[in-house]
Amino acid sequence: WLARHRSVAGPFLVVAPLSTLAHWEREAARWTTLRSAVVHGSAEARRAQLRYALAHCDEDGVRTGRLRVELVVTIYELLS
Repeated sequence: WLARHRSVAGPFLVVAPLSTLAHWEREAARWTTLRSAVVHGSAEARRAQLRYALAHCDEDGVRTGRLRVELVVTIYELLS
């Protein structure tokens, strides 16, 4: 709703219990056109996700500092 009707581009953050991450990813795909990513796992896996999978690059391959996705889903424990 924010992206479509209010022109708020995001990124948006969903913080949820680990047991519901797959549900959030499925529902985001079902109900929105936002590109989403689930971030969890070991510290090394999260760093790799943020460094390579989520980092936006321009047409020359230079990182722009933005995310490649508009919706990030993660767990409570990563915020503490």
